[in-house]
Amino acid sequence: AAQVEMRDTVQEVALEIADTCLAVSTRRLARIVTAMFDEALRPHGVTTPQLIILVAVKSLGRARPSDLGAALAMEKSTVSRDVTRMVEKGWLKKTIGGDLRTHTLTLTSAGSRLLRLIYPAWRAAQMKAEASVGARATETLRAFGPTRRRPTQ
Repeated sequence: AAQVEMRDTVQEVALEIADTCLAVSTRRLARIVTAMFDEALRPHGVTTPQLIILVAVKSLGRARPSDLGAALAMEKSTVSRDVTRMVEKGWLKKTIGGDLRTHTLTLTSAGSRLLRLIYPAWRAAQMKAEASVGARATETLRAFGPTRRRPTQ
């Protein structure tokens, strides 16, 4: 195992972490990029996490909330809160499973119309974000994105 050089002061430790930590950098980048998308989507009443859920449900055809959380690396509470709002807005349909504890989500016609409506705003935010991070970083980030799966029937 490689030996780690210890820093002399807590200040040096903090500065090294602040300057080099991938977790710090990616969380900051995520907040900056999310703000770009939220600004573009705000006139349509959609947040970035809601857009991500809409796209995932449409891509999958139907999905259980627990599957969405795992596939999108979103907290269960975030998925639950956003799904509840999206069902209330008529963008998603919740179908209760046979045992009443599980349910699946599908995109409604209103959700499909919303995706078409927000596409130009999303595209503008996407171009802004890509320009901000650069082509090389954009490709690196895409390598961590979800893989496409065929919709279920």
